[in-house]
Amino acid sequence: MPSVNEGTAGPLKLVVGSLHCHSTRSDGSGTPEEILEKAAAVGLDFVAITDHVPRVTGDLPAARPRRRTPSGGRGRASGGGTPARAPLVHRGVLLLPGLEYSPPKNHYLVLGLDPAEAPAPEDIPGWPDPASYIEAVGGRPGVLGFVAHPDDEGNPFLGVRSYRWEDWTVRGFTGLEVWNLSTDWSRLLRSRRDVIRAFLAGLYRAVPPPDPRTVARWDRLAASGHVVGIAGTDAHAYPAWWRGLRFTVFPYERAFSTLQTAVWVESEAVEGPPQARAAAVLKALGQGRAFMVNRAWGRPHGFTFQAREVDGDGRRYVSGDTVPA
Repeated sequence: MPSVNEGTAGPLKLVVGSLHCHSTRSDGSGTPEEILEKAAAVGLDFVAITDHVPRVTGDLPAARPRRRTPSGGRGRASGGGTPARAPLVHRGVLLLPGLEYSPPKNHYLVLGLDPAEAPAPEDIPGWPDPASYIEAVGGRPGVLGFVAHPDDEGNPFLGVRSYRWEDWTVRGFTGLEVWNLSTDWSRLLRSRRDVIRAFLAGLYRAVPPPDPRTVARWDRLAASGHVVGIAGTDAHAYPAWWRGLRFTVFPYERAFSTLQTAVWVESEAVEGPPQARAAAVLKALGQGRAFMVNRAWGRPHGFTFQAREVDGDGRRYVSGDTVPA
């Protein structure tokens, strides 16, 4: 569980990013390098590529030559060299290490752990019981875990099955992915008429609020402990065809322009080396110093929710902090 944070007397800086997407290392259509380019174009400060385990293959961009790595390779890029490991910075965007444990149900986002260093499912006693992989990565310094798309009911019209979280007896996770672009957007689409209406209304502005069931669940869990809420796009940039027309379902750049997670980070860590920056973002996120935003409706910068001591050192308390009685 994250440590209790009792405010800060130092300056904080808001950094904004995306915490859930997939690349060609599992089932996304973009390479890690292409995803970071798209994140830079949107102006994100950080992104977590959370490819599915056990399907992760390939290397990260900073360690490989410009030509493509042979498919299926995991150890070395073409032409030799050592594969990169997140965290790293590309085009000013911090890449956080991450993965998504992906059994048939009970998907689990892990941030702060590179897939190459994560326990493989066959090495986790009790897999696919969710308690097994929560325990396998829990307690590692700087590693956070989030229940992914908790109330995903699938979409029969779109041919997508349910990936909901079913075991609520487990504990030990950092928080919930309260708002998931792919899951919540698909709730709008139950017929051809719904699809046409969504396109006419502006596909990306049509993202609904979080599932009320997930919000209510978050409230119940937070009443008895520290449970952090995040937003994720779950972007794969899937190619699709409809009546002979080819299009991409939620291209990375467009997806990154919708749901984002904003994090209050101690200012002195923001300009440090990648390892320190990643540690600062993950620490603040684990403390709950974060909020969710739909960029289709507004910018996170300029928003604040805080309390400040009148006496003493002027300590500030933001979301996730604990104010002493």
